[in-house]
Amino acid sequence: MKTKCFGITWNFKLLAVFICSLLIFLSACEKENENELIGTWQCIGFGNTQTQFIRLIEPQYKGYYELTFVNDSMCGAWTTLNSVNWYYQIQKDSIVFTCSHATQVLEKYDDVYIFEDAINNAYAYEIFAQERLKIFYKGNEYNYLLFYKVDEITNHYEN
Repeated sequence: MKTKCFGITWNFKLLAVFICSLLIFLSACEKENENELIGTWQCIGFGNTQTQFIRLIEPQYKGYYELTFVNDSMCGAWTTLNSVNWYYQIQKDSIVFTCSHATQVLEKYDDVYIFEDAINNAYAYEIFAQERLKIFYKGNEYNYLLFYKVDEITNHYEN
């Protein structure tokens, strides 16, 4: 009888050690961020889904038109002279931006206004080939903004 009881106790102890080890291992693992948008994205141009034509955004300098997703609900961008902050919500592949704060210095380039208007009218996004981002918006001639992840930007964007 003692052997059977000892066998049950031994199996129970082994199971308890295994479960504790598993819990310690799982708690030690860092949870990867599930939001692929978090980080900084450099806008390089305006695209048209039908013609596949991309017009480069002007001016092209490092730091201009960078859209930074800070967390799961806030992002911000720098244009040539202004900064803009948005709240955003994602549901599957749809995205909606709500402006929370913007500075109002008169801009020299028309692309600044097109960029801000595009973000404010965005309805969807797509992350594709090697960390590229398209943010789709309701536009006439162009209907998406094309971004590259900042880490991958070449010297072409440096001042």
